[in-house]
Amino acid sequence: IDDGGGTDLDADRERLVVVWNATPGSQTVDLAGAGSLVLHPVQAAGSDDVVKQTTFGTDTVTVPARTVAVLEQPA
Repeated sequence: IDDGGGTDLDADRERLVVVWNATPGSQTVDLAGAGSLVLHPVQAAGSDDVVKQTTFGTDTVTVPARTVAVLEQPA
């Protein structure tokens, strides 16, 4: 979900991205502007230490094996 154009769907976030990694190894995906993303607060404050290993580059996101990461770009 991207508020980059059109109607502002969520005043607290500019963008939501879900990365689903069903593979047995970590995966890096190209994602423009990934450096502006953070792990969703629910996951960041949760008990799943694996999802907290998600990392961000300028234009990439790396998600651990068998993990679903919810990312957001705060407004």
